[in-house]
Amino acid sequence: MSEVLRQHIKDFGFTHTEIARRAARLNQATAYRVVEGETTNPSLNSVTGIVEATALTDADAGVLYRRVAGGKAVPKRHAPPTGVETHKDAALYTKNALDSGQIRDAAYGVMAMFDLAADDEEIADAYEQAGIVYMGLGRWEEAQANFEAADTLIPGDIHSGSLSEDVLNRKLTLMTNIGSLMAKRGNPSWAMMFGQNVVSHPKAHRVNQGWGHLVMGEASLALESYPEANRHFQDALTCFQELLQDAEALPESPNEETTELSQARSRAISQAQGNLRWAQIHQLFSQAKTGSTTSAETLADLEAEWTSLDPEASAMAGLFHALCLQSEKRRDLKLQDIQARARRRGLGEIAQRARLLLGMAVFLVAMATSAGFQSTALESPTSQSVQSLDTPEVTLDSLARGNTGKGGKGNG
Repeated sequence: MSEVLRQHIKDFGFTHTEIARRAARLNQATAYRVVEGETTNPSLNSVTGIVEATALTDADAGVLYRRVAGGKAVPKRHAPPTGVETHKDAALYTKNALDSGQIRDAAYGVMAMFDLAADDEEIADAYEQAGIVYMGLGRWEEAQANFEAADTLIPGDIHSGSLSEDVLNRKLTLMTNIGSLMAKRGNPSWAMMFGQNVVSHPKAHRVNQGWGHLVMGEASLALESYPEANRHFQDALTCFQELLQDAEALPESPNEETTELSQARSRAISQAQGNLRWAQIHQLFSQAKTGSTTSAETLADLEAEWTSLDPEASAMAGLFHALCLQSEKRRDLKLQDIQARARRRGLGEIAQRARLLLGMAVFLVAMATSAGFQSTALESPTSQSVQSLDTPEVTLDSLARGNTGKGGKGNG
């Protein structure tokens, strides 16, 4: 049993330290002994005991059950969303939810993807979509763990001529998502590298090219290179507009909406429209940072227009608009509204950003007040030099949404 668990941990990139960190009921030493199979506690001799002791995620637990029990035992399943019966149904449901900013719905879809997965290819797809969900929730460590798990199940070198088109594009999709995550974690240079590798690949599908430009634009925003960010976002928009035109030109069934042909067309349109909305608000924000007042006003209009259509894009447009406001009072009120809406919709990433901005405003006011008291207490204020205050850097321009990938088997 312990050998299987150790192999599972190795396969998915978990270290002993990570397992110990996750242990909710055991101390680090006990968790380490569980991993090494050295404990004599009878409650830890079963798969369930090990899973509970090491506090594995639902996804990891599902994989572990399948590998240990050979399909004879399965973890507790959540009720799948209405109409979801197969892994393909769950993947379609999840990706459409992600592309329209419905993070909470996507989370239920991901649970169903894990429950219904039958092979490593489908499990890898579930891991990747789970990573995107975790990004939307603002839980970056979990997102990284899931992306790494997906990567181990999609073998191959993107520069190998023998790699199939489907596997290549899945690898490139994963690279864009990891690039977005790198920018979130304060590594814009790594994000830029991932984006450049995707964009420059001669066989990259246009959806990945578009997301490669999005990641590079995100990195440029973090580096405060706004004209360059604007160029990358425009390139992304061009890719997604072409994809939307191609999707709308696809044939559709005149009789049944549930046919595979109609589903493929509907999925392609939904994805292209969602990516367009995301690229558009980021381009408008980069233009606003270069002095465009009309771009800031357009962000406010799109926020109102997309409230129900795409809650995530709407909230992000509102957050970007708040950053463009000159009045501190108006900005704080707007941020409070964005934070409340994001919480209701399960948009943890955006809620965290709004909270950080509000906290930063309070911090600066407190520091300014403190500095004012100190200056009035000085006997010779004119002889004192003014010192700049070192304030924490808050980066609020990284992407929350992820790339759900090119349509195809296991990557609908």
